[in-house]
Amino acid sequence: MNKATIIEAVGDKRYNAASSELRGLAASPGFGSRHAPQGSDLPHELSDYIWDTELSPTDKIALFFEIYDDLPSYGMLMYAKHHYAEWSVAERAQWWRAFRERLHGSAAAPLSYSLWCDFFEDESTAEDAWHTLTAAAEQSLLRELLMVSGPVPWAVKCELLFKCAETPALHQSVFEALLGAAFDYFGKVDEARAIELLERLQVREDPRYEQLVKRLAG
Repeated sequence: MNKATIIEAVGDKRYNAASSELRGLAASPGFGSRHAPQGSDLPHELSDYIWDTELSPTDKIALFFEIYDDLPSYGMLMYAKHHYAEWSVAERAQWWRAFRERLHGSAAAPLSYSLWCDFFEDESTAEDAWHTLTAAAEQSLLRELLMVSGPVPWAVKCELLFKCAETPALHQSVFEALLGAAFDYFGKVDEARAIELLERLQVREDPRYEQLVKRLAG
């Protein structure tokens, strides 16, 4: 099984049409919102072509990202998480390396969404995902990760949040992380430490500041 055989199986016209649509949706500002269009169902049909084959896990992961680059969507990513527990340390490293490389591009939104609701909300994967992706991360990547860090256990993310607060250029991103920690359905926050952190940020002009203060104080 490879990309060419998958395209042949579903038809190149349908594959290319889905690619064009999903690339546009992944790059749109409203991706992931309640009323955003979901796009083609093709990614849901491709799961078996990738994961239920005789390929090695390494080859499956490589094939997955080759197809994901054409069909960037949560419909692709939601099935991949089911196999994470079966992978070796090396295979997980391969997954996160490819994941991280794509968190900067136009197809990053579905990856961030999957990171938030699949890996960060799951305490069995949150710490591994967080530490792997934040290790030696540059500011642009840290901003992406902080935006979806709400569900990460507080003890796991606390040290990095305080470290990021030392950089004024990251204050808004740390504030967004605190909002997620306080208000996400599965958000994880230590109110006292969060208040201490919030006082270090130059974000008092943000209209959500007082709302967050009340939540943490309450």
